[in-house]
Amino acid sequence: MDRITPSASAAEWWRTLVDQDAVRGTLRLVNGLILIAVGPAYLKMLVPILSDLPEETIDRLRIFVGPDVSMLSERLVAQTLPYDNRLDGPDSPIRGTKIDFVSRALRHFATIVMHQYPTAPIAKQAKHVEELSRHWGRPNVHPGARRSDAEIKSLLRQHWDRTGGLSTKLLRVLRDELSVACEQKRFSRLASEVRSEGMSV
Repeated sequence: MDRITPSASAAEWWRTLVDQDAVRGTLRLVNGLILIAVGPAYLKMLVPILSDLPEETIDRLRIFVGPDVSMLSERLVAQTLPYDNRLDGPDSPIRGTKIDFVSRALRHFATIVMHQYPTAPIAKQAKHVEELSRHWGRPNVHPGARRSDAEIKSLLRQHWDRTGGLSTKLLRVLRDELSVACEQKRFSRLASEVRSEGMSV
């Protein structure tokens, strides 16, 4: 596979790809709340843009990142919502996998919290999230059984049709129903290999 040379860091790649001044300008012009739900790697690259926004615009940010806020400045931490692993627990109304955690948190916030407090300040909305999640149990974490690549691919084929070949559903079947341990990158590789075999989607 051809690669771009010289190599670049993620931050350099982001600065080259994105007109950061244009993003700042767009965010300043947005009316209402600005909901941000991206993975940690992308959020880390967004931090310089978000930190340079006017105070009034920062006040309208709602950031969905989970309990690890180490990549955020103290000012941006104040704009996060307190969703944690209880969102994956047995009482959660919107369970899923780690890979879709932030999108599920955003969905819960947009459909439940904003429905009741659409224009409230972050402190009021965050308190409501805490009140709701207080009644959710945390997920039971059981060490999954180790399986070979061939065994996991066989399981994926068996459950492909009923999940529609959707990665999030397949991973949930492996981990929750079959108690099979499979790291995210490994799962993505194996699912891609099975998909390339021509499995129906």
